Amino acid sequence: DEGESAMITDEFTYETTYIMPENVSVDPYTWLCTWAPPGGSITKDDFEDYTVGDYLAVQSDWWSTWSNAPGTAEDAFVSDEQALSGTQSVKIEGTTDLVLVMENYETGAYVVELHMYVPTDGHGYYNLQKSPATGEEWAFQVDFPSDGTAVVDADGYGSATFEFAFDEWMDLQVMVDIDADWAEFYYNGTLIIGYPWS
Repeated sequence: DEGESAMITDEFTYETTYIMPENVSVDPYTWLCTWAPPGGSITKDDFEDYTVGDYLAVQSDWWSTWSNAPGTAEDAFVSDEQALSGTQSVKIEGTTDLVLVMENYETGAYVVELHMYVPTDGHGYYNLQKSPATGEEWAFQVDFPSDGTAVVDADGYGSATFEFAFDEWMDLQVMVDIDADWAEFYYNGTLIIGYPWS
């Protein structure tokens, strides 16, 4: 059981500790159970603490751009045009190439979850790398083109496709278990593809 750790000492006593997940919830329609890892999020940003109309990477140490050039056309503006909760989000458009700065995780497991809104005739995209250095080693990408059919590059180019909905917030998750060399991508709680992370 992943939630249990045991230790046997030279006195043959048995000790156990349960590490409980946080924010456990069950979808009443699909019965999908979701939870957060113990200890909470590595990074969580709802964009509510930033100034609307200003660049995100200028205001935050968590965010940068592909060329590490906050405050340029690669940066994204904080917006109040759409919001999943609260009143703010980040608007990605034109030459925006925003980067979430993360550690170089080599062990353990984590979940990257984001919510994305693509307007009708719009185009969305995001990717994950295995290294925090931009452009080094790709691990995952998904493209949301204006024809409404998303294309996933996970276990190779075009590993999976699926229809997505415009003009509504999508829940997108990539669950990565580095130790087991396994990753899974979910769209609105539905598994789209599982594949070897390496």
